[in-house]
Amino acid sequence: MLDFMVLKDTEHPKEAFAFVRYCLSKESVKMWADETISGVPRNDVDFPALLTDAKTMFDNATALFDEVDGVTFKHAEYANNVLMPTHDEVFMGQITPEEFVAKMKDLTITYWETH
Repeated sequence: MLDFMVLKDTEHPKEAFAFVRYCLSKESVKMWADETISGVPRNDVDFPALLTDAKTMFDNATALFDEVDGVTFKHAEYANNVLMPTHDEVFMGQITPEEFVAKMKDLTITYWETH
């Protein structure tokens, strides 16, 4: 998913909206699809051939779920203080996947016992 926003107090709202329009123009989105091999936010631009199955899945989806199944939105303190720091450790190779599981279990139990 890709989000853009222009803050209400921005000094240059016209330029900000022009940038968003440029980023989401058909030409830019086509280049994005071709160069990054990723799905796109426009119905008039095809997904790359490598992602044909993903496009079919998106076209037929009947439900969506939030990032990390909604944890980052519904439980931001947990996500910021437990999930994401531990995720970063395993992603950066500082802990093993097995250590990640054990650490997440311990931290999660402690978090919910104290909140």
